[in-house]
Amino acid sequence: MEDNKLNNILTPTIPVQTIQPQPVPTPLKTNQSNDIPSWLAPVNRTKMAIAAGYLGMFAILIFPAPISMLVGILALVGLKKHQEKIGKGRAWFGTIMGILGTGVIIWAIIANITHK
Repeated sequence: MEDNKLNNILTPTIPVQTIQPQPVPTPLKTNQSNDIPSWLAPVNRTKMAIAAGYLGMFAILIFPAPISMLVGILALVGLKKHQEKIGKGRAWFGTIMGILGTGVIIWAIIANITHK
């Protein structure tokens, strides 16, 4: 009996761990025709949201800024009507960049008038 106790003390017991399989990550929604991620390609977005996004990018050039603001607002209104469509990010980007660019235009006009 004493040999059995001594053997249990000298022999370490290693706990057995079970390995759980890792969950497989779900892929991004893609455009089935050519597997482009939906956050990159303008899939299932309104045309106004797409236009607002691109006009917002070009609003840095100042000239398309008022158009970007207008198209962005129209896109947001259109997206409210068509809840199944996506593109709010592009529409908000176009609206915000349009507001900023239009503000710069207004500031430049006021500065030019008051400078004379």
